[in-house]
Order: sequence, then structure tokens, then C-alpha cells
Amino acid sequence: MLEHIKDNASTRCTAIACVYGCVFGLLATPAAAQNLIVNPSFEDTSTDQTRFNLNNPEFNAFMANVTAFGDRPGTGGGMGEMDIMDGRAGFSPLPFDGRWKVGLGHDGDGEGIDAFSFDLLAPIQAGTLYTLSFQAVSVTRDFSPDLAALDIGISDAPDAFGTLIETTDIVADDDWQLIEFNFFAPTDAAYLTIQGTRGPDAWSHLDDFSLIVVPSPGAGAVVFLAAGMLVGQRRRQR
Repeated sequence: MLEHIKDNASTRCTAIACVYGCVFGLLATPAAAQNLIVNPSFEDTSTDQTRFNLNNPEFNAFMANVTAFGDRPGTGGGMGEMDIMDGRAGFSPLPFDGRWKVGLGHDGDGEGIDAFSFDLLAPIQAGTLYTLSFQAVSVTRDFSPDLAALDIGISDAPDAFGTLIETTDIVADDDWQLIEFNFFAPTDAAYLTIQGTRGPDAWSHLDDFSLIVVPSPGAGAVVFLAAGMLVGQRRRQR
């Protein structure tokens, strides 16, 4: 009977210690991770109207902390055919977050593609786990009949694609699609890069980007759970 009482007491103590470990571990877990992208929804722009087919220097002059560098020949000269669009652009859907969204051309005849990079609040660190999410849509028209796909990369330079980390299809036609995935950074980098894949004759609209570090478990949880297990073990040994 006495041993039974001791065992029950030990079990209760272990359970209580584990509960405290979970509570203190949650308290020790970092707050919601910060979005590392400086201008994630393209709201920091100097334009006051929709602008189509901007070459790289024109787009960069209008858009803060985002650098266009694609090799698609521009209709007005130069390289690049990026678009900055608000809800009055006439092409669905409306921007997902805020007033603005951007458009990329995916050139099916092999002449070139649009591409851009984001400035980041902190550099990407090799071996760190990140979550990237954004909204995307393929806008199919006579001049863009295919569904789009995107290459996602990280780079040391704002005007170079750098290292590929993911290729993703945009299967949504005229409606927003959430694209989200985790990745371990293969190398240090200073910029997140986006470009259309070479092949489809497509037009993609993008908005609401988020790049966050995946938080590791709070150290407190490990410490207090270990303490709870140690207490239980010692009591069982008595």
C-alpha cells in the first residue's frame, strides 16, 4: 500500500513538473516572427496610377526596396515589362493586400522573363529554416494563354537571381492562390528573388509576400520538462 501511494505521488509530481515546463516553455517561446521583407505588398510606391510594361529602371524608380532585373525586352525600350496595378487596372482580381499588386511577364517565345528582388530587414543565414508565403494568380488572356510558374531564389545582389530554392506552379486562373513553403537556406544571402519560369506564355500577378524565420522551441520547455523527468525519476528511486 505504501509503495502504491509513493508511486501515485511520484506520478503526480512528474505531471505537475511537466505542466510547469510546458507553461514556462510557452512563456519562453519567442513572439510571432517578423516579416523580413521590407515592402511585402508593394504599398511603398511613388506612382498614383496603374502603370503597365515598365522597363527595369522605370519600375525601380517607382517602387521602393524592390529591384526589377529581368531580361524580357521592353515594349518601350530597355529590358523588363513589369506592371504596378491598383484595383482600377481592369484585370482581376483586385489586389489582395492594400492598394497595389505587381505583374510579371513570362515570355513563351524564349525572348526573356521578368524578375525582381526584395530588400530584407536582415540577411538570410545558411542553415536557417524559413517560411515563405505569398498570393499569386495567373491572368489568362489572348496575349497570355498559359498558366504561370515562378522560380524563387536567394541572392547576394539585388540584380541577380542567385541560388534557386523552389519552383512553384500558379494553378489559379483569375483568383488568388496562397503559395507557402518552408526551406532551409543553402547559403547566406541578402535578397529574396522572384522570376518567371522560361517557357509558359503567361502573366502572373503577385501580392502579400511574407518571409519569416521558423522559431525553434522555447528553451524553457526543454529545461522544465527535463526537470520534471528528473524529479519523477528520483522519487521512483526512493
